[in-house]
Amino acid sequence: MARKRFATNMSAQRLVGIHRPRVSRARALARVTALLDSDATQVLRLADLCRLAEVSERTLRTIFLESFGMPPGRYLRARKLRAIRAALICADPRFETVSKIAAQFGMSDLGRMARDYRTLFGEYPHATLLQTMTRSSRARS
Repeated sequence: MARKRFATNMSAQRLVGIHRPRVSRARALARVTALLDSDATQVLRLADLCRLAEVSERTLRTIFLESFGMPPGRYLRARKLRAIRAALICADPRFETVSKIAAQFGMSDLGRMARDYRTLFGEYPHATLLQTMTRSSRARS
Protein backbone atom coordinates (compact mmCIF):
# COMPACT_ATOMS: atom_id res chain seq x y z
CA MET A 1 0.00 0.00 0.00
CA ALA A 2 2.79 2.41 0.93
CA ARG A 3 4.66 1.71 -2.32
CA LYS A 4 1.54 2.42 -4.36
CA ARG A 5 0.98 5.72 -2.50
CA PHE A 6 4.64 6.70 -3.03
CA ALA A 7 4.44 5.89 -6.74
CA THR A 8 1.22 7.88 -7.06
CA ASN A 9 2.81 10.87 -5.30
CA MET A 10 5.86 10.70 -7.58
CA SER A 11 3.64 10.59 -10.66
CA ALA A 12 1.66 13.58 -9.42
CA GLN A 13 4.88 15.52 -8.78
CA ARG A 14 6.10 14.87 -12.31
CA LEU A 15 2.79 16.04 -13.76
CA VAL A 16 2.84 19.23 -11.74
CA GLY A 17 6.52 19.85 -12.49
CA ILE A 18 7.77 19.62 -8.90
CA HIS A 19 10.34 16.95 -9.71
CA ARG A 20 13.82 18.43 -10.13
CA PRO A 21 16.19 17.18 -12.82
CA ARG A 22 19.14 15.22 -11.47
CA VAL A 23 22.30 17.31 -11.38
CA SER A 24 25.68 15.88 -10.47
CA ARG A 25 27.21 17.21 -7.28
CA ALA A 26 30.37 18.23 -9.10
CA ARG A 27 28.34 20.24 -11.62
CA ALA A 28 26.28 21.89 -8.88
CA LEU A 29 29.43 22.83 -6.96
CA ALA A 30 31.09 24.13 -10.14
CA ARG A 31 28.10 26.39 -10.86
CA VAL A 32 28.07 27.81 -7.35
CA THR A 33 31.82 28.41 -7.13
CA ALA A 34 31.86 30.02 -10.59
CA LEU A 35 29.22 32.48 -9.43
CA LEU A 36 31.07 33.19 -6.19
CA ASP A 37 34.35 33.72 -8.07
CA SER A 38 32.75 36.14 -10.53
CA ASP A 39 31.90 38.86 -8.01
CA ALA A 40 32.88 38.86 -4.33
CA THR A 41 30.71 41.89 -3.55
CA GLN A 42 27.51 40.21 -4.74
CA VAL A 43 25.06 39.54 -1.89
CA LEU A 44 23.80 35.98 -2.24
CA ARG A 45 21.30 33.97 -0.26
CA LEU A 46 21.22 30.21 0.14
CA ALA A 47 18.03 30.06 -1.95
CA ASP A 48 19.86 31.83 -4.81
CA LEU A 49 22.62 29.23 -4.74
CA CYS A 50 20.12 26.35 -4.67
CA ARG A 51 18.26 27.77 -7.64
CA LEU A 52 21.48 28.27 -9.59
CA ALA A 53 22.79 24.78 -8.78
CA GLU A 54 19.37 23.23 -9.43
CA VAL A 55 19.50 21.29 -6.17
CA SER A 56 17.57 21.37 -2.91
CA GLU A 57 18.88 23.16 0.14
CA ARG A 58 19.57 19.82 1.82
CA THR A 59 21.62 18.60 -1.15
CA LEU A 60 23.59 21.84 -1.30
CA ARG A 61 24.34 21.59 2.42
CA THR A 62 25.58 18.03 1.92
CA ILE A 63 27.76 19.07 -1.01
CA PHE A 64 29.32 21.91 0.99
CA LEU A 65 29.90 19.74 4.05
CA GLU A 66 31.63 17.11 1.91
CA SER A 67 33.67 19.61 -0.11
CA PHE A 68 34.52 22.35 2.41
CA GLY A 69 33.73 20.83 5.81
CA MET A 70 31.15 23.52 6.58
CA PRO A 71 27.60 24.46 5.59
CA PRO A 72 27.07 26.97 2.76
CA GLY A 73 26.13 29.87 5.02
CA ARG A 74 29.34 29.63 7.02
CA TYR A 75 31.36 29.16 3.82
CA LEU A 76 29.82 32.28 2.27
CA ARG A 77 30.51 34.29 5.42
CA ALA A 78 34.15 33.13 5.65
CA ARG A 79 34.66 33.86 1.97
CA LYS A 80 33.20 37.34 2.38
CA LEU A 81 35.43 38.00 5.41
CA ARG A 82 38.51 36.96 3.39
CA ALA A 83 37.49 39.39 0.64
CA ILE A 84 37.02 42.16 3.22
CA ARG A 85 40.46 41.41 4.66
CA ALA A 86 42.04 41.66 1.20
CA ALA A 87 40.28 45.00 0.64
CA LEU A 88 41.40 46.29 4.07
CA ILE A 89 45.01 45.33 3.37
CA CYS A 90 44.93 47.24 0.06
CA ALA A 91 43.02 50.24 1.41
CA ASP A 92 44.45 53.59 2.43
CA PRO A 93 43.23 54.28 5.99
CA ARG A 94 43.30 58.03 5.32
CA PHE A 95 40.46 57.65 2.82
CA GLU A 96 38.74 54.34 3.63
CA THR A 97 36.95 53.07 6.72
CA VAL A 98 36.10 49.57 7.87
CA SER A 99 32.38 50.30 7.67
CA LYS A 100 32.68 51.64 4.10
CA ILE A 101 34.58 48.55 2.96
CA ALA A 102 32.24 46.19 4.83
CA ALA A 103 29.24 47.85 3.18
CA GLN A 104 30.75 47.19 -0.25
CA PHE A 105 30.52 43.49 0.57
CA GLY A 106 26.97 43.67 1.90
CA MET A 107 27.83 43.54 5.60
CA SER A 108 25.32 45.51 7.63
CA ASP A 109 25.90 44.20 11.17
CA LEU A 110 29.36 45.61 11.85
CA GLY A 111 29.54 44.28 15.40
CA ARG A 112 28.94 40.72 14.28
CA MET A 113 31.29 41.19 11.33
CA ALA A 114 34.06 42.43 13.65
CA ARG A 115 33.54 39.49 16.02
CA ASP A 116 33.61 36.94 13.19
CA TYR A 117 36.61 38.68 11.61
CA ARG A 118 38.53 38.49 14.89
CA THR A 119 37.62 34.82 15.31
CA LEU A 120 38.88 34.03 11.81
CA PHE A 121 41.99 36.25 11.67
CA GLY A 122 42.93 36.92 15.30
CA GLU A 123 42.58 40.70 15.04
CA TYR A 124 39.87 43.27 14.52
CA PRO A 125 39.27 44.74 11.05
CA HIS A 126 40.42 48.18 12.18
CA ALA A 127 43.79 46.72 13.19
CA THR A 128 44.21 45.27 9.71
CA LEU A 129 43.41 48.64 8.18
CA LEU A 130 45.89 50.44 10.45
CA GLN A 131 48.63 47.91 9.63
CA THR A 132 48.33 49.08 6.04
CA MET A 133 49.32 52.56 7.17
CA THR A 134 52.24 51.16 9.17
CA ARG A 135 53.43 49.11 6.19
CA SER A 136 53.24 52.06 3.81
CA SER A 137 55.16 54.37 6.17
CA ARG A 138 57.91 51.73 6.56
CA ALA A 139 58.14 51.35 2.80
CA ARG A 140 58.73 55.10 2.39
CA SER A 141 61.54 55.13 4.98
